[in-house]
Amino acid sequence: MEIRWLEDFMALARTRHFSRAAEMQHVSQPTFSRRIKLLEEAMGSTLIDRQSLPLSLTPAGELFLGLCEKVTREVRETRDRIKELEEETSARISVGSTQGLFSHFYQSWAKDAGIAERLQLNLKATSWVGEQFLDALESGECELVLCYWHPYLPWGSRLASDKFEWLVLAHESLVPVSIGDGSGQPRFALPGSPAQPVPLIAYHSRGFLQSAIEGHLARQNAGATMRPLLAVDSGRAQTGVVVV
Repeated sequence: MEIRWLEDFMALARTRHFSRAAEMQHVSQPTFSRRIKLLEEAMGSTLIDRQSLPLSLTPAGELFLGLCEKVTREVRETRDRIKELEEETSARISVGSTQGLFSHFYQSWAKDAGIAERLQLNLKATSWVGEQFLDALESGECELVLCYWHPYLPWGSRLASDKFEWLVLAHESLVPVSIGDGSGQPRFALPGSPAQPVPLIAYHSRGFLQSAIEGHLARQNAGATMRPLLAVDSGRAQTGVVVV
């Protein structure tokens, strides 16, 4: 049973005339009459008294008319509400955020700033790395990006172009962290040595934070000797020894 069949029946109930009802529904009379017949077959009852002039509804037809009015009204209201929801969604600002910032910063920041309802997170962004966030801005896939920034980014000059406007929301410090031993002391200590390099869970080589660590270490007089174990994608820590 189709919604338009219900609308056909309501038109026939109003006009009590097949030709005028068919014209109202913008179909030919044979097509209209066939759809009314299909509707009666679907309901298993005669809904129209075709022997009366003008046409009238049978008792079953009167009962069915009430259902038609209720169903079509609810469909219309639901359709309007869906349209409103789509307009609200399209009016939101599409946001791309790294996994780490989404987990530990984005939600509280958006809530405290009173803009959470105006933002729509692009879920694909949690798998993006580094320059992919700027690519998304340039392509229009995102309108706002929440990411780390520092002087050591190899592609940092892209942010300085006229294409983007940017704002510093907060500052964050990176500190080395090691698993402890039985006495509560760090099991691994910087700077390490060629014989005993410090095991390191590194960030993605194309991400925002790895270049910050590499740039900082390059400025130190005493370099660190480390042995990367695995990568941490976009700030999402995995199991193992962490030195960041």
